Amino acid sequence: MNTLVNFRPAQPSKTDQFSAGANTMAQKKQPSGRKPGQRAAGPKALRSQIITVRLEPQLRFAAELAAAKTRNTLSTFMEMAVERAVSEVVLVEDANDGQPRTAADISVAVWEPHPADRLVRMQHRYPVLLTLTEKRLWRVITEQADLWEETNDHALILDTARLKSRWDHVCAIADGRNETE
Repeated sequence: MNTLVNFRPAQPSKTDQFSAGANTMAQKKQPSGRKPGQRAAGPKALRSQIITVRLEPQLRFAAELAAAKTRNTLSTFMEMAVERAVSEVVLVEDANDGQPRTAADISVAVWEPHPADRLVRMQHRYPVLLTLTEKRLWRVITEQADLWEETNDHALILDTARLKSRWDHVCAIADGRNETE
């Protein structure tokens, strides 16, 4: 016959006392505006995006082994591997100085949170790297007269604030969903 026995020491251990104290402190020190257990929305929360990746079973197994060895989650290990890879892949030679530019270099040079700002920077600095979708977007932008302002010397300057306010409309036109207006 198997009997389940629950044993409790007569006095709480140091670990139990520490845990109870830490829990009490955590409950008392809850930052204002957040519910207990709710995570703070910091730079990492704004930065991280979820993607789906297909891996061969053997490659996934190898990645899990490497993640465990480096004491990382598989997700963190994959992020580190991608960071390393984009620092190694040369995309173009810079037109100004002839130096090779990696994907990481270009992302530092052109990254902006808003896709309209990012597209303008890509078109200005690395037009050869635009995707087909980005080329269509840029064509729509160049054809929208109300997005451009004429300077005193008759040069045209893109009004990026107006572009951002009309970004969804510009995207719809580029996708062929909205040809009017």
